[in-house]
Amino acid sequence: MRGGWQGVRVRRRLGLAVCGVTLVALAGVLRLWWRDAATAGVLVSAIGAFVSVLALVGDFLRGDGEVSARSARERGRAAADALADAVREQWSAEARLRRLGDPAPLEVRWTVADRRLADHPRNVRRARPLPAQRAGRLDDVIAEFAALPGRRMVVLGGPGSGKSVLAMRFVLARLAERAPGGPVPVIFPMAGWDPWTTGLRDWLAGRLALDYRPLAAPADERRTLGRALLDAGLVLPVLDGFDELARPAWAEAVRRVNAELDDELPLLLTGRGEAWAAAVAEGDVLTGADVVELLPLSPAQAGAHLERTARPRYPDGGRPVTVWTPVLRVLAERPELPAALALTSPLMVALARAVYGDGGSRDPVELLDEERLPTVEAVEEHLLEAFVPAAFVDAGPEAAPVAVRRLTVLARTLQERGRGRLGWWELEALLPPAVGVFAPGLVMLVVLSALLVPVVLARAAAELAGAEDVVSVLATLAGQTLGFAVGTVFLLPSGRLRPGALLVRQTVVTTGASVLLWIGVAWTDDLRFGFRFGAVSDGWVPDLLGGCLFSLLFTLFFGIAGLPRRPVPSGLPWTGRAGRAAARIGGAVLLVGGTGVLGAVLLGRVANPWTALLATTGAAAGGALLASGTRRGGQARPPGAGRLARGSPRGWCGVRRRRCWSGSSRARPRGSPRRG
Repeated sequence: MRGGWQGVRVRRRLGLAVCGVTLVALAGVLRLWWRDAATAGVLVSAIGAFVSVLALVGDFLRGDGEVSARSARERGRAAADALADAVREQWSAEARLRRLGDPAPLEVRWTVADRRLADHPRNVRRARPLPAQRAGRLDDVIAEFAALPGRRMVVLGGPGSGKSVLAMRFVLARLAERAPGGPVPVIFPMAGWDPWTTGLRDWLAGRLALDYRPLAAPADERRTLGRALLDAGLVLPVLDGFDELARPAWAEAVRRVNAELDDELPLLLTGRGEAWAAAVAEGDVLTGADVVELLPLSPAQAGAHLERTARPRYPDGGRPVTVWTPVLRVLAERPELPAALALTSPLMVALARAVYGDGGSRDPVELLDEERLPTVEAVEEHLLEAFVPAAFVDAGPEAAPVAVRRLTVLARTLQERGRGRLGWWELEALLPPAVGVFAPGLVMLVVLSALLVPVVLARAAAELAGAEDVVSVLATLAGQTLGFAVGTVFLLPSGRLRPGALLVRQTVVTTGASVLLWIGVAWTDDLRFGFRFGAVSDGWVPDLLGGCLFSLLFTLFFGIAGLPRRPVPSGLPWTGRAGRAAARIGGAVLLVGGTGVLGAVLLGRVANPWTALLATTGAAAGGALLASGTRRGGQARPPGAGRLARGSPRGWCGVRRRRCWSGSSRARPRGSPRRG
């Protein structure tokens, strides 16, 4: 498929722009040279409607099948290659940010887990002999995974044992060995999955569309590009954090995964041992999957890594020593100390490196103070509390307290929500409930005020506006704010109600609110109330009630269209041919109507500035709706790595206990570890 000026979408957009400019120019010419303004207005409207309908009919006749020289399989492989580049770029940057290779990764060893947590050996090895009890390094997990016929593995470990780092290194290693057109390993944080309501493949496809936005494009009439890659076996899911699912959903999650497994869906799953044991006891094992368990660090492993990553010093020209040398000598002699036991966790070792290494001013000798740090939990809390000030030491004296305060708010919010991650589009959860309810209305108030300011100023300059107009506008805006708040709570889908129950609630709320509002209008003014502020209504009360009714109905339209109360990025309420057709028809009607009314205003047939404002808004909304309904990203050339990477999940915030940071390298301090 050709790109640039010869691309199909580019030609369509250029044609639409040329038609719009031509119609505006035609309206101006007819207004200046045609003496009969009425005839000119009708002529411009007729021409605009004819051109728009003709373009819409031509678009429908063309259909969604664009001419492409490549087969669907080739397009899928090209999209998979672009996804692989984006995933490699994303997690390579994350590995550099966590300093996994500075100077070398912390080696964690593993062993085969309790056989009662895995499937039958014949299902795991498929008639191949089962090897003896074995153990290995973290990198050996990759080879072990590749040796499994079903390519399914569960990796268990305690808090901070390195499971998430293993998932990251697994993805990068598989990408390094991947051939063009092969499966792409993608990490999916399991905290966002509800197995009671969403199937595994549906959830994976939704996460792909959300995290890598070009994959939200339709591949055909019933699937997104991300779902097509899943069905073709071009995505290798890495499910990270099984224990972060809700406790009652553990067994159901395993059942869901087993129900949707086939030879085209290999996967790697990580989680805590106790969570997996509970899921197996209450439900089932993962079909065809081997189970391994990460081992705690030995004192020698932890000490070697801390010595290797600290600044060397050469007292008296002798052997190199570091700030850790005397501490590690004591810990080796007394392995029962709380600090020695705490440093068996890779997370605690990473925190200790960040707090006491890299040329910092703190001395790790304080870890040996048994009066101050009498337990392992006390040592862990000490390292956690010291990490944020150490990470923000270069940002100024005020940065650390501000970071601690904000991260505490995020951690408390996630604890209340019972989830381990927070997307940037979910930050409204941090607002107080009252502010969260009124936030949509306040946003609309700002937008409407920005639109109304030029009109109010124009009327004031022409000495057409009085004090009653200002009061009327303010009352209407306040009513719309209230209406949007009520509509957001009661008229938009929230996922808690079934479609039938939601429809009943929408009907009852809309009918009841409309009756009450019109009774209020009739009581304070009369039923001849209109939208010409200060001209028909008497007083600010009818304007307040009318604005509330208008915004309620406006919100109802979005609720019927399927827009959820808390939408996610790239979540349009229509997909497939029928949904896009509805979007095109609605957009075309708004565009034609708005353009026709605007032409009448330019020709002088209508002098009301409010009419010009509504016509412009309608035409702009119709153009946007028409453009969104004509997108065909699934048939277009697969996006490059840069475009996919810009849609990668940079806004996830992982918080456990007192730690939280953004997924962006700009927002998170260098060297920030993460509890695995």
